[in-house]
Amino acid sequence: DAAGSEVQMWLEELGLGRYFGLLQAEGFDDFRIIRRATEEDVSELVTLCAMPRLHERQLRRALRDLHRKEAANGHSVAGEDE
Repeated sequence: DAAGSEVQMWLEELGLGRYFGLLQAEGFDDFRIIRRATEEDVSELVTLCAMPRLHERQLRRALRDLHRKEAANGHSVAGEDE
C-alpha cells in the first residue's frame, strides 16, 4: 500500500531498507505508527532486527528529525494526543 511504500522509501534513503520487511511484520509500515513509536518500541525493534549500532543511531537520528519536523509544522508528536 501507499503508506508502506512511503516508509520503505524513507528507510532506503537512510540506507536501512533491508529492515523494512521486519518492521512491516511488526506493524511499523505507516508513518502514523512510526511517529508514535516510543523509545521502548524502538529498542525492541533494534533488538528484533539485530541492528548494528551505527544502523540504530541512523534510525534514532531519523526519528528525532521526523519528530522535530512534525513539531515545527504544528503536528503532534509521539504520545501527545493520546
